[in-house]
Amino acid sequence: MLLNNAYIYTTSIFGGVEVLIADFTNHKFDAHWHDTWSIGTVISGAHDNSPRATGDGIVNSGQVTVIAPGEVHAGRVFSPHGCKYVMFYAQDGELRKAFEQLDQRIPSVSNLTIDSPELHRELAHCAAQLADPSSSSFDTEVSWARCLALIVEQLSQTVVINSLSPRIEDFKKLAIARDYLENHYDEMITLDQLAREANLSKFHLCRQFSRVFNISPNKYLRQLRLLKAKQLLSDGCPVAEVATICGFSDQSHLGRQFKAVFGLSPKKYADEFK
Repeated sequence: MLLNNAYIYTTSIFGGVEVLIADFTNHKFDAHWHDTWSIGTVISGAHDNSPRATGDGIVNSGQVTVIAPGEVHAGRVFSPHGCKYVMFYAQDGELRKAFEQLDQRIPSVSNLTIDSPELHRELAHCAAQLADPSSSSFDTEVSWARCLALIVEQLSQTVVINSLSPRIEDFKKLAIARDYLENHYDEMITLDQLAREANLSKFHLCRQFSRVFNISPNKYLRQLRLLKAKQLLSDGCPVAEVATICGFSDQSHLGRQFKAVFGLSPKKYADEFK
């Protein structure tokens, strides 16, 4: 029997940190992004984070992955024996503060794989503490601080080309389309309307938007709505109400889309905040 299990745990330390503990057999994430840093490690098996499942984002057992806020990625199990991993979602401001306090400058990072047995062990240990109700908040805070220090050390030694730099002449027009989606995500939007705003043909818009941002316009809009849904769920808003507010046809529609991006159901996510 194929099993896909995922649990999320939260803590208020360092501006608020979430950790996803996943044990997947065949789960596939759709292309998406987070407004936080995604920092994780594979416990067993392998995972492919590349947005188009091209195999250029493979993270093997014992390796660490660091994905910057806003960086589009996906996710699929890349091992016949499944994949177990932990993924922390940390606030951008807190990571930058750690760099400042350690007298380091944060590099340009998009999607990075790191070989660091020490950081791998610390991340796995910190995730286990967050999942253990008997662990004190002080224990967790110390553990995460140790992780942050190691992350700063590793990233400070890394030089990465910024993958978000413009790659085609139409970037400014595509940015207009992207900004329009961000400002009107809670409204009904048509492709004709979006193309007019960007002054591009519908076909050119769709093809080039995906090339530049690694995600199609419709999936970008869906991601914006899902991020809003995540916020409302953490605030205690009922799932059915969240579906309506965020533009999903019903609760089941929200559930399918939410799990495809975050790995667990809206109810399971909301329960963590009760």
